[in-house]
Amino acid sequence: MSFNLSERAYAFLRNQLSLGELPPGTRLINRTLARKIGVSLTPVREALNRMVSEGLLEYRAGLGTFVPIPNIRDLQELYDLRKTLECDAVGKAAERLKQQDLDSLRQSVSDLDDLSVGRTDDDNEDEPVARPIFEKWRAADTLFHTVLLRAAGNRRVMDMVANLQLICQVQQDWDTTTYRTVSDARQEHQRMIEAITEGNVVEAQAIMRGHIDHAWNFALQTYERRYANGPHETVPGFMVGATAPREKDDSEE
Repeated sequence: MSFNLSERAYAFLRNQLSLGELPPGTRLINRTLARKIGVSLTPVREALNRMVSEGLLEYRAGLGTFVPIPNIRDLQELYDLRKTLECDAVGKAAERLKQQDLDSLRQSVSDLDDLSVGRTDDDNEDEPVARPIFEKWRAADTLFHTVLLRAAGNRRVMDMVANLQLICQVQQDWDTTTYRTVSDARQEHQRMIEAITEGNVVEAQAIMRGHIDHAWNFALQTYERRYANGPHETVPGFMVGATAPREKDDSEE
């Protein structure tokens, strides 16, 4: 039972990170999370420890567990590693994709077909997307990359890249993700599918490389905007500092 509840807490936290609900610098409080998820403290503690071991969160003695704030070098290394692993995975996946996999890839693209619903040619492509569009895009993007990684057939690489992608996603602000960003990503996914189905592995890898480079450029812009005044750390409603109230959690009892 504890294992199932731990998985539930783990899945909840991953989803919150992916959707930008836990931005970098957020302090995670065990009791607050337990109440929100509807579980006891033990599953929350197990989930947090697991995510710390995976590099998704960091524990600071005497302070608690935080969503990490990477520096520029760390962030660039994450994207470089993604590029190496995912370009290689595309090559392997192209040789092993089954019809079911292709159907899933195409579905992830078609899920964004209604991106322009309610918009006109006069609308600004550089305005932020609506929250439902962002969530749909995040789910479709995750599905696309997951299908390719799964088809490549290396479970360790798949798990590693899934965590790298999540760390990268945490650095993206949903309210600065534009219609142009989503539309460009959708087109790159479509072009990758076409290259794979045509047997052009080199082209598919080149598109993936450019796709991740574009994501890196967006992440860099977000990082520079977010930390223009320097990194900061937060608990819900408060800055962490000498005068910031701290909620006592089970780790402090």
